[in-house]
Amino acid sequence: MPVARAYSWSTLLLLAGLSLFWGMNWPAMKFVLAQMPVLTFRTMCVWFTGPALLLLARLGGEQLGVPVREWPMLLLAAFCNVTLWCTSAWDPVDSPASSSA
Repeated sequence: MPVARAYSWSTLLLLAGLSLFWGMNWPAMKFVLAQMPVLTFRTMCVWFTGPALLLLARLGGEQLGVPVREWPMLLLAAFCNVTLWCTSAWDPVDSPASSSA
């Protein structure tokens, strides 16, 4: 029989905050995309969040270096993730059917 686990207040607050901000994502995107093109919005997101995440990782003491032998696979994964995903996903986000979500 599984044992119930008690969670700390900080864990519950983090979960509540994540749920709140995640839930506000779609209405915020709908508002922003009414004001600017999708590609501009995605470009701004990458330019602002990329350096912010790198800074948080560095402040958290994470090692950010990638060994040279792993660069080809990293570049392929980055291309597939960023380029293919972002460019193929902008049209459905901007379509009228997605605004009903």
